[in-house]
Amino acid sequence: MQNKGLGFTLIELIVGIIILGILAIIAIPKFFNYTYDAHVAQAEGIAANLGQSIIFTQYRWIASGDLTAQTDLEGYAGEDLDVNTLGFPLGIKKNRVMSQPKNIGKGQKGCSDLWYALLIDPPTVSHLQQVKSDYLSVRYRSEGQSFQDSCDYINRSYGFNSNDPQESQIKVSYNSSKGTVTVIANK
Repeated sequence: MQNKGLGFTLIELIVGIIILGILAIIAIPKFFNYTYDAHVAQAEGIAANLGQSIIFTQYRWIASGDLTAQTDLEGYAGEDLDVNTLGFPLGIKKNRVMSQPKNIGKGQKGCSDLWYALLIDPPTVSHLQQVKSDYLSVRYRSEGQSFQDSCDYINRSYGFNSNDPQESQIKVSYNSSKGTVTVIANK
């Protein structure tokens, strides 16, 4: 009686490696698609929450009875939130007399301040590229405006382009002139 070895033959090993390679070729792109989809879903959730906060801000502004640009809107967001003449959030602590009732915030930090004032337990955001955070905030002028009325919150984890953040793949955009929040996802 001959004692057969309990190992694999060379052919069996090669076939097994080929099968694993084919599975990896199929699975890895799907994994990256799931990662991208997860980041887009996170941005959509943030946009929905931000949009609801903007609506609540406008309702609170209407309820105040003073339908002008206001600093420190009473009864909402710690009474530090400032709004424009349409009741849409502009920033926090812009001063008692608002010298720029159309510009978001006080400098580039204004968009980060809005993020933290309007969202509960949000991912981290910074207006500085060198600071490690989940999102980068950028204040800018929307098309046709002469003032900085918009914020982009750019996802740093997926497709972040540090040379030109505006070309990054996933971002949440807020326009204070229109009160709109949108998600831009470019693969």
